[in-house]
Amino acid sequence: MKGASTMTKKNKATKLDATEHLMSTPANEKALDESIAELEAGKGIRISLEDLFSAEEYSKSIEK
Repeated sequence: MKGASTMTKKNKATKLDATEHLMSTPANEKALDESIAELEAGKGIRISLEDLFSAEEYSKSIEK
């Protein structure tokens, strides 16, 4: 289907590398599991990408 989003082999490898890193140690795996549980329990916060990037730019500007 033309225009449909497709995952390239490189994208698949990148995602697998990220997952492998997150699960690389028992401590990482535990922290990830705890974070997922918090989100599922409604303890997360919703933020727009615009706000997220604005906060990131602000953080960079005060680090200088």
